[in-house]
This record gives sequence, structure tokens and C-alpha cells, in this order.
Amino acid sequence: MTTCIWCLHRSETSDGIRVTDSLGIVEGPQFYRRCPNCLSLQLDPLPSLQSCLAAYPSKNYTHHEAPVPGIIDHYFYRPMRQDFLHHLPRSDNGHRATLLDIGCATGERLQYAEQRGFAVCGVDPDENAVRAAWRAGIPTVANGTFETYKPGHTFDAIIAMSVLEHAPAPALFVQKVA
Repeated sequence: MTTCIWCLHRSETSDGIRVTDSLGIVEGPQFYRRCPNCLSLQLDPLPSLQSCLAAYPSKNYTHHEAPVPGIIDHYFYRPMRQDFLHHLPRSDNGHRATLLDIGCATGERLQYAEQRGFAVCGVDPDENAVRAAWRAGIPTVANGTFETYKPGHTFDAIIAMSVLEHAPAPALFVQKVA
């Protein structure tokens, strides 16, 4: 039996397309299998959290040494900037709304949200990105993953932009976040 990582449908294991891990991180055979319910493809077996983290170099190519001034205004981020804060709860009765950014990188979104009144926290598995966030004045960024992060309190809002494609089990990730 396999469980779809997207819709959580359980089905008998079907034949799949054999694939090879080109990074050499996962040992043994892997297959792409199609879910009969939602028709998505997924790897079987799924990579572990450790193998996912091992796939990223210690200096992640998607992060900068420091937040890039004005990057939140870049054409790629503009739609996110215009949308994500408008859908989040706002401060009420002197309480600043709290925001957790999972996969926050060097903290550009956190800086943007903090400037607009949010109390912010972030978590990212890239140590270099976390140090850059600290240097940029965001001490509430932790090194780790959502699964390892233990903040000790709840949040009014949680964002995870460009994160699901890195989660070994996206549907379970979303359930945990919710």
C-alpha cells in the first residue's frame, strides 16, 4: 500500500517508472508512481528529511549573503508582496499580529512584514541564510525545519512560500502547519 503525498489517498502499490537519483543521495531503486485518485506523480520510496537536506549545499544557491535591498520590490516578489500581507490578520487591541515564515531564507519577507507592524519569526534549514537574517536585524530566525522548530507559542499567521516543493510529504506538511 502507498499513500499519496498530495491527496492522502491509499492504494495498492502499482508498477512505476524506475528512476535513478542523479545526486547519489538516495540508495537503491526509486520509482515514479501515479496516484489513481488525483493522478499526481510521486517518488517511491519518498526521500527522508536527512536526504532532502543533504541535497542542498551548505551555501544554498537560492540565498544571498545578506538581504538584497529592494528585492521585495523585484518583479518576482511583487505579486507576493501585494497579496500575502493583505490576507493576514492585523494587529488588534494593542496586540501585534504574529507571523511565522517557514523557509524564510535571509528574511526579506520578514523585514517587509515587520515594517508593517507584524511581530515576526522565521525558520530556515540554511545556516548561512539564518546568519544573514541575524545580521540584517532579525534575531527571531531559527536554523532548522518546521518539523524541528519549537517556538513555544502559536502564531496568528504562517506563510511558507516556495516550500511545498521541498517537503517530502506536502499534504502532511500542510496538516502539521494548520
